[in-house]
Amino acid sequence: MKSRIAMAALILVAAAIAVPSSVPAKHAAPLGQPPAQSSAEPAQSVWGGVYTVEQASRGGALYAQRCARCHGQDLTGGEIAPALNSGEFKSNWTGLTIDDLLERIKVSMPQDNPGSLSRQQTADVVAFVLSRNGFPGGRTELAREAEVLKTIRFEQNKPETAGASVTPRPLESDAVVVKMTTEHMFVPEKITVAVGQTVEWVNDDKASTHQVTTDPDVAVDPSHVSMPEGVAPFDSRLITSGKSFRHQFTVPGLYRYACPPHENDGMLGEVTVTK
Repeated sequence: MKSRIAMAALILVAAAIAVPSSVPAKHAAPLGQPPAQSSAEPAQSVWGGVYTVEQASRGGALYAQRCARCHGQDLTGGEIAPALNSGEFKSNWTGLTIDDLLERIKVSMPQDNPGSLSRQQTADVVAFVLSRNGFPGGRTELAREAEVLKTIRFEQNKPETAGASVTPRPLESDAVVVKMTTEHMFVPEKITVAVGQTVEWVNDDKASTHQVTTDPDVAVDPSHVSMPEGVAPFDSRLITSGKSFRHQFTVPGLYRYACPPHENDGMLGEVTVTK
């Protein structure tokens, strides 16, 4: 009986992150209380590049140690914990602020020791979750201070009026950077760029070589890669530690790519190219 009660408690705590408690409509703040209502609309969107790829990489390492046991290595959930990269997750948090999400994680996670993560560690985990949900990275790390995070709104869909501010901001003057990490991940996993922009994949992993390919003849599973009709595939071949590969996108559409050496670990990515 005691074990069943304990399991039920774990399920309720895990669900707290993915599904905010109900307030008018579907939104809620941490600990089941309505979020503090501000007279001012949050000034910044989560689509505006609110974290860095380095921060997301740190958060990925923390997530693997403290969160993946319940929520899954790929954030798709498990027996007692919901997915953190689904449409439902993004829909549930739309309209709230990043401070609401950070506070929820801070007070309720990890399940076996809630509140044990510092605010900086929690901010890093939030950056990782944002990266795995396709929100672009930028030049500035996600802050840990509540007053800053309250100005960033969570939005499932990219604002139509945001213009260039919602495009991932290059870490170099002419390229959007995607890091290849020791956790065998592309960070960010999904990005959006404009026609003519260049993406640079940087091997930040000191222990492994990586690869970037859209070629179905090179990928372990051809279904993992794709590109717009009529576009030739690209392939970086093996990229050693500290090296990089650049590709300029000239045709709009969706490009799905893989790292063949670590494809079975789920090392996949996407680039959406807009006109």
